[in-house]
Amino acid sequence: MDLSVPLSARAQKLIKLNNVESSVQQTVPEVARKAAIDALARGETHYTDRPGILPLRQQVAEMLHSRYNFKANPNTIVISCGDTEARFVAVQCLLNAGGALLCLENSTLLEGPIIMRNAKLVKPNETLERVKVLYLTSDTDEALREEYLEKAVKEDWWVIFELTNEGNFHPSQNEALKEKVITIGALGKTAGLDSWRIGFFHAPSGEAPELRNFKQALTICTTSLSQYAALGLMEAS
Repeated sequence: MDLSVPLSARAQKLIKLNNVESSVQQTVPEVARKAAIDALARGETHYTDRPGILPLRQQVAEMLHSRYNFKANPNTIVISCGDTEARFVAVQCLLNAGGALLCLENSTLLEGPIIMRNAKLVKPNETLERVKVLYLTSDTDEALREEYLEKAVKEDWWVIFELTNEGNFHPSQNEALKEKVITIGALGKTAGLDSWRIGFFHAPSGEAPELRNFKQALTICTTSLSQYAALGLMEAS
């Protein structure tokens, strides 16, 4: 396999994907709008701490703990420009060119990041020879999920886990996977903040700096008003 595919060729593949999802337009909740307006009035119009404002990272850590009994350190959480950026950062940092990612569902969300990384997207029942990363979501079928999480432990794969509902399962509840899971998700996406591009990722302490630095090279930090809007929404929930 030729691993030296020029970036221009990969860019052409991205153009052909044309898989941008349309979203239902919702009114941003009043509590989020007020939080953004108040932040604007205070002059919160500058770059924030690069990982994101601390109160929002603390809210995400509290959410992970209350929902999954998963103790997350706010210092290993980064606020991203939506779940799309979080997904992209995780794929770029965990995969090498020529490596493979096993996706248990909804592979269209990963096609772009995989093309940019010059890696391979693998589906269940295909060869797992070069797989280094497993991707699953809160909605993944339980039997399928457990089957491949066992393989992840055995093969020492990384796991990208995307929060897509409010269930109480998390791969880190398995002690053998605790230091191998990158958690990603959107904040307020189903409550009207989808167009405000606000999300997060959490990584184990040893991996967190690399992911944080990569995100910062992309976008420096996530828009301050989006962060304050998400904070207002989470504090009110």
